[in-house]
Amino acid sequence: MSREDAIARAEGPPFTDLDPPLLASSLRTLQGMAFTRTTPVQAATIPLLATHKDVLVEACTGSGKTLAFVLPMTEILSRSVGGMRRHEIGAVVVSPTRELARQIHAVATPFVEAMLRERGESGVEGRATMLLVGGTDVSKDVGAFAAMSPLVLVATPGRLWDVMQRSKELDAKKCELLILDEADRLLGMGFMTTLNNIISRLPKQRRTGLFSATQTEEVAELARAGLRNPVRVTVRDALNAAAKAAGEKTGKLPTQLQLLYRVCPIDAKLWHFVNFLKEHRECKLIVYFLTCACVDFYESALKEMLPEANAIALHGKMKQNARESALVKFTELKSGILMCTDIAARGLDIPGVDWIVQFDPPQDPAAFIHRVGRTARMGREGSAIVFLSPNSEASYVDFLRIRGVDIKAAPGTREYYAEAAANDGDNQEIELPSDIVDALEQSERDEREGAAHAHAVLRKASESNRDIMEKGVRAYVSYIRGYKEHHCRFIFRFKELEYGSLGMAMGLLRLPKMKEIRKAPKKFMESFVESSVNADTVAFSDKGREKQRQKTLKEQEEAAAAQRLLDENKPKVKKEKPVKEEKRLTAFKRRKQESLEDIEEMEDDYRALKKLKKGKMTEEEFDMEIGFEEEKPKSKTNKKSQ
Repeated sequence: MSREDAIARAEGPPFTDLDPPLLASSLRTLQGMAFTRTTPVQAATIPLLATHKDVLVEACTGSGKTLAFVLPMTEILSRSVGGMRRHEIGAVVVSPTRELARQIHAVATPFVEAMLRERGESGVEGRATMLLVGGTDVSKDVGAFAAMSPLVLVATPGRLWDVMQRSKELDAKKCELLILDEADRLLGMGFMTTLNNIISRLPKQRRTGLFSATQTEEVAELARAGLRNPVRVTVRDALNAAAKAAGEKTGKLPTQLQLLYRVCPIDAKLWHFVNFLKEHRECKLIVYFLTCACVDFYESALKEMLPEANAIALHGKMKQNARESALVKFTELKSGILMCTDIAARGLDIPGVDWIVQFDPPQDPAAFIHRVGRTARMGREGSAIVFLSPNSEASYVDFLRIRGVDIKAAPGTREYYAEAAANDGDNQEIELPSDIVDALEQSERDEREGAAHAHAVLRKASESNRDIMEKGVRAYVSYIRGYKEHHCRFIFRFKELEYGSLGMAMGLLRLPKMKEIRKAPKKFMESFVESSVNADTVAFSDKGREKQRQKTLKEQEEAAAAQRLLDENKPKVKKEKPVKEEKRLTAFKRRKQESLEDIEEMEDDYRALKKLKKGKMTEEEFDMEIGFEEEKPKSKTNKKSQ
């Protein structure tokens, strides 16, 4: 069987062939979206949920899970909506992040609206679905629910529970379906208590669908608490199923995904990254960083290194409207760069992503799979690359391979040629052809020069623009503290982090004072060279911000001067040393202390006696030393001397 034939056989049946059949309105909506055939997870799950069975679904990323619950949800609601009163909700979908909730809401709305129109319902646009996520005033959500009376709630757990507590109108007694999407992440983010609270407000006779990329013990515990006799559905990616049918090795990642790694010094990482972007100008890329502050800094750094780059930042500390705007803008781009944290690692279905770049490996190794799952979705090809430092981080490759991840060295690197030799069965050290050796040596020279150039550009930018300088410091501090929290500490060894090289790579003027690096070995710090520029004199390029900074500095100086004057005019009062109260000792401690004093006194007396015998001390001095002060008759020797 060819690989293509295996792939074709792995596809599910057409949506029109599902049993029980889908609503005519749903089929028309699917046709408008150019969806004709189901994926394996959809083919397995839709009939189960539509026939009122609880499901526990484990499916890899990009497998079409959203439609797998949206379509049966629409079927179930079509049968019950006629008997529902105002403010009664028919279904609840809970998602771990605002972005994923927004995406689910966008997918679900046209199906629910089409179903309501087919039934002749009025006010469809307001009645179909409602999105409940954080970042906005909860009282507005409560008011909007009262006014709209939506049939379906798509929400993040915290905001949903908040609205359920505050709203007097919300009635969940007739809720037919609860969907927990990305359940493993919901629990990993600490929402177990909130989820239990939400479940307690819903009727026990509802149907529940629990969808997850991985099945953890916490997910199993939630399933036991919230599902009744669930049917377990385990569906891998369609291409993996096809590969298995063709006798190929399978894994959790799509076989059409190319995974690469590059080992490079931490201070050369930005240079390699910029070169990578130059080589893939026409591509759509998602780039992952360790922290929010790193996203902010590298977005600014990229503008200095590659001004023409079309980069968009997205992280959890941005305001909600800015996050929404960034996601919409990137989704609409044909080519561009989304610089983000793990907030965009799971569930988001952004069309046309060609490359995933992991500038920093994730703290949680499970996130590696979810990150690269943003490309090669629904049968399309995609690629991903991760940058690693040459210290212990290089062993991350072995760690991934043990977990079944097929990852290869980037072409043209030393690791690439070493792996090629190993694949040829040559376990001995090989002698590379001279032209390859010359190319590798030239590449390493270019790497050193490129790293130095990147340092110079960012140092100059930090010396002239306070915004970049402060972003660099925040990124440095957050990176070090984030690195310390890596789950795989035997690989990402905090004590071996190149603190000095990292500071140079970020263009810092001087290293911040941090307890984390105070006792760092000298060899990890000596590569940093301080700038001759005084950081206090660096101004913001934005005149408004600089004016405000100068105003604040002036106010601080005036306050400090006033305090000094106040201190100088204060009468100096001699502070008396507090008399320490003698603590009463227990009998045992008192005897022990007296014994120690006796021993010390005996040792002093013994030393004085030795001095007397050696003629280094007179008898009178000896008597004074041992505390014997009685007068003695003078010796004959003394009489003669007189």
